[in-house]
Amino acid sequence: MGPDEPAPTDREPDHRFTLANERTFLARMRTAIALLAGGVAVHGLGSTVDLAGRSLLASIAIVLSLALVLDSYRWWDKVQTAMRHDQPLPRSLGVPLLTVGLSAIAAIALVLVLA
Repeated sequence: MGPDEPAPTDREPDHRFTLANERTFLARMRTAIALLAGGVAVHGLGSTVDLAGRSLLASIAIVLSLALVLDSYRWWDKVQTAMRHDQPLPRSLGVPLLTVGLSAIAAIALVLVLA
C-alpha cells in the first residue's frame, strides 16, 4: 500500500454500491409515505367502518411508517459504514418489521371487511 492510498478501514466504496444503498433507502421512504397516507385515508373512511377499527388500522399504519423511517436511516448509515470499512453488511430490522406490520394491517382489514 502506497502513501497516497487510503487505509483499508476507511475506503470510499464503489459509487455503484453507494447509489444502490441510497435507492434502497428511498424505496423504503416511499413505502413509509404510502403507509402514512394509507393510515390517514383509513382514518377518514367515514361511517363505512366503525371508529375503533378505523383508528386501529390508521394507528398501526402510521406507527409502522414512523418505525420504518427511523430504521431506514439507521440501516442506510450502517451499510455506508460497513462498505467503507470492508465489513459484512448489517441485517435490517425493517424487513421483519414491515412483514409483521403489514400482516397485522391486512388481517385487521380483512376482519373489518367481513364483519
